[in-house]
Amino acid sequence: MQRCYEMASRPTSASIWRKCKRLVIDEISMVDGDYFEKTEAVGHYVRKNDKPFSGNQLILCGDYFQLSPVVKEGHACP
Repeated sequence: MQRCYEMASRPTSASIWRKCKRLVIDEISMVDGDYFEKTEAVGHYVRKNDKPFSGNQLILCGDYFQLSPVVKEGHACP
């Protein structure tokens, strides 16, 4: 999580986060809960806002019936 905070604190990244009003996430069926936790934590950290997802509107898109990729143990998905 500390690495996420460090990356979000960079001037360019922080500026984009502060201006952001909507987060659009495509291929939502491939996203795990950890991603949401990190996204929310970074938003709170940068924007100093306690609202869910730091007050941003979430727009989630994707095929909810799509299966997750099959990955062999010990191999990363490309």
